Amino acid sequence: MNENLVVSKKAVSAANFEAGLVSALAKFECGIFLIHETVSESETLIKRVNAKSLIGVLSLELKGGEMLTVIVSGTDEREAAEKIKELLTM
Repeated sequence: MNENLVVSKKAVSAANFEAGLVSALAKFECGIFLIHETVSESETLIKRVNAKSLIGVLSLELKGGEMLTVIVSGTDEREAAEKIKELLTM
């Protein structure tokens, strides 16, 4: 299950946003990955990280208004997709 989401400014401005996201997603058995593309004048950088990894999520340096692709695959993917959408677009 793939979905493109726009990250809300309210979500990323919350204290400990990244830790809260990782903690909420850790309970799911399915694989959850985030893909973030950054374009500058000289290059395009695409990062794919495990959404259950705090270091990975922190490395994305998410800002409100940015587009993020979410890939969810596994037994409880529907519930996980709903939760991540709730957390990123609140």
